[in-house]
Amino acid sequence: VVQFSSFGPSGMVIIDMLDKLGLLESTPVVLIDTLHLFPESYQHVNNVTKHYPKMKLSIFYPKDFLKGEGSRFDESYGKDLWKNDFEKYSYLTKVEPTARALRFLGPAVWITGRRRSQGAQREKMQMLEKDAGRLKINPLAFWDLDTVWQYIHEHQVPYNALHDRGYSSIGDVMNTRPTAPGEAERAGRFGSSQETECAMHTHLARLSAQKAMGSNGDVLSEDDVPHLPCDACLEVDAQNFDEVVLKPKQDMLLEFYSPM
Repeated sequence: VVQFSSFGPSGMVIIDMLDKLGLLESTPVVLIDTLHLFPESYQHVNNVTKHYPKMKLSIFYPKDFLKGEGSRFDESYGKDLWKNDFEKYSYLTKVEPTARALRFLGPAVWITGRRRSQGAQREKMQMLEKDAGRLKINPLAFWDLDTVWQYIHEHQVPYNALHDRGYSSIGDVMNTRPTAPGEAERAGRFGSSQETECAMHTHLARLSAQKAMGSNGDVLSEDDVPHLPCDACLEVDAQNFDEVVLKPKQDMLLEFYSPM
């Protein structure tokens, strides 16, 4: 079981729940560091690791870059890459590191903190989703933002200080802004790119476009996403979960998958 998290409010709720259930130590948490996060976000990560000493955190960076090398990344690709070629920027900073983390960790269960109330492409998502031959579990899919924050305050869960300054959703420093009253939760993300969905959750749809990025052949393909071939496997969704998973008496392997 692996949780991919940006340490936003929903992800923090899940981390706290895993901790209270005694599962955090055995559930690795993965953070994709784009090298362009806010200083407050890095401080938040430090605070969380101290608050949850049992958490096993793995951080993945853009390929061939290390912690704190945002300036070198900008020198290599241009500081305005996110403006000039958002697809390429997303691939380099989110899609490829996510796929690499999947290959390295080989998770059977992937938990995300996505919610329907975040709007846009998330409005109709299910608690269980199929993605690249795996299942993605979104345990807070039907929570709204008020419920998330109620949990955070009641359980004294640490959160990013930027939330107190009007940032409802937090990503990279150069393309995240505070949201105005009445705006959608993720309206302040991705600057002028017109995107509202993190590339980690749309990576398969982007693969064909990203193949044109370079000529070195080091491009993600569907075969790069790990999966377990199984002729006898059943696809599980919200409608048949009770019947397929809860009612049977025999042992089974239940596999979840998510790309965040």
